[in-house]
Amino acid sequence: MNRGFNTILAAQFFHHWPAILIPMNALLQHRGHQLMGSGHSIAVQNFNENLSILMMLGAYALMIKVGLAVNTIVIVFGLFVSSAMAWLTKKHGHDQD
Repeated sequence: MNRGFNTILAAQFFHHWPAILIPMNALLQHRGHQLMGSGHSIAVQNFNENLSILMMLGAYALMIKVGLAVNTIVIVFGLFVSSAMAWLTKKHGHDQD
């Protein structure tokens, strides 16, 4: 791929990122407030985010230590996130209000 295309693709992604992130965060906080209260839901969300960051960082360090190329690592992470989202959609897709 050429550099211009990658730049345009990245610009589009980061332009639309808040449209995905902000409603998802509001949804998580709303559902958490219904289940356990505002403060607890934010604490649980922060704990899970930090735990996920540590796990992904550990996986990245392991892949670097094994000697995988950066492109391969990006593909592995992309496949992991895609498959996790597909699994969660299948498992919780019926849980709509």
